[in-house]
Order: sequence, then structure tokens, then C-alpha cells
Amino acid sequence: MKALLLPSLLCVFIVSCASTPTSRIQKHPAKFANLSESQKELVQEGRIEEGMHKDGVFIAMGNPDRVTETLENGDEKEEWNYFSLEPVYNHRFGVTIGLGSRYYDRYDRGYYRRNSFWGGPSIDYVPRLSAVVQFEDDYVDGYKIRNSQ
Repeated sequence: MKALLLPSLLCVFIVSCASTPTSRIQKHPAKFANLSESQKELVQEGRIEEGMHKDGVFIAMGNPDRVTETLENGDEKEEWNYFSLEPVYNHRFGVTIGLGSRYYDRYDRGYYRRNSFWGGPSIDYVPRLSAVVQFEDDYVDGYKIRNSQ
């Protein structure tokens, strides 16, 4: 029972730290109040539109994972990139042959050779670009959001 307590508390902590549009609206009511009524509806759903101010994008989508600023034809442009973790399924297998592979056991009973087979299915998580939002003069100039499969 005690063995499950720490993982359970850790899960509750991680879930409680998740930022949602609702939690960002509660933390930044003044920014939310400056949006138009149609934009408020979009933001509450976690969506954005062209012409929306940076504050609306922040409330809808959260802090960007990467910000890039460029100068294009004398105009300053800013791009916010959002990444998500995507699972990659792998099957790894291998063989360890005991010739020359030695170790000490925990009872200090000398060296032993060990032959083993290892591996099996595993899941790795890799970052993938999920959204790009482009700003000109602090307003959304264009955006692309990748739909999850």
C-alpha cells in the first residue's frame, strides 16, 4: 500500500500543474477582458484566429516552446512554436554472450559469466512540431496547427 502512495501523489501533482485555457483565464482576467466576444469563445475552447492579439494566443495555447524573431523587409515578425510529445513504438532485441563479460555479485562471491537475451517492445517519446503561430505587430498574421492522428 505504501509503495503506491508516492506514485499516486506524484501523478496528482503532475496533473494539478497542467495549464489549461480556463486556468490561464483565471490567472490573467485583464488580458482575457481585452478580447472581443468572438475571440473569448475561441480562447475558452483553446482555439485562435488571425488578427488575435498575443495575449489571446497565450491564454488559448499557453507559453510557446520556442520563440523566433525575424526582420523581413523592415518589418519585425515573431513566430511561436509549440511542440508535443509523440510516441514512437520500438522493438529492440539483443544477445549478450558471457565470454569476457563478468561482474561481481552482491555477496562478493567472485566473478560469473552471464549469457542473456534482452529486449522487447518499448515506447520512446519524441518532440514534434504541433503548432506555429506568426505575429506581425503583436497580432496573429498566420498560423498552422497540426491535427493529432
